[in-house]
Amino acid sequence: MKKNFEIGQLVYILSDKKESIIPGIVVEKAIIETLSGNSVSWKMKIGPEGNAQIINTNEINSEIYGSLEEASNILRTRLNDYIQQLVVQAQNRSLDWYKKESVAMKQPDEASSALIKQQMENVTSKEEFRDRLKELMMSPEQEEIVE
Repeated sequence: MKKNFEIGQLVYILSDKKESIIPGIVVEKAIIETLSGNSVSWKMKIGPEGNAQIINTNEINSEIYGSLEEASNILRTRLNDYIQQLVVQAQNRSLDWYKKESVAMKQPDEASSALIKQQMENVTSKEEFRDRLKELMMSPEQEEIVE
């Protein structure tokens, strides 16, 4: 891990396994110096008092961020990339299926962006994300065609 944390700092783990952001607190920093180089590992306490686990960052396969803002920005970027993939896929299908090019999309206005953000705020799983995205982007008639 290349990040530098402070002991006692709150951190946020993007867990693919649980499809969530899990808060933790840094409890230990270990610096290992060898002939082949130096490495740093961190131990994080995760979970409520009395039921917390201490996890070494070298033992988990998740991304760790030093702030919720940083984790949130990463997720938003991935969401935008995913939406862009869907748009490109639809454009390609329009051309393949109907031999017509799609009209270029315009950027959403502030009101639309705020509505989308509000609708996506409490999404807790990939399935719920797909369902919400489908609701936002398709009319009921279009949903019937896709399903």
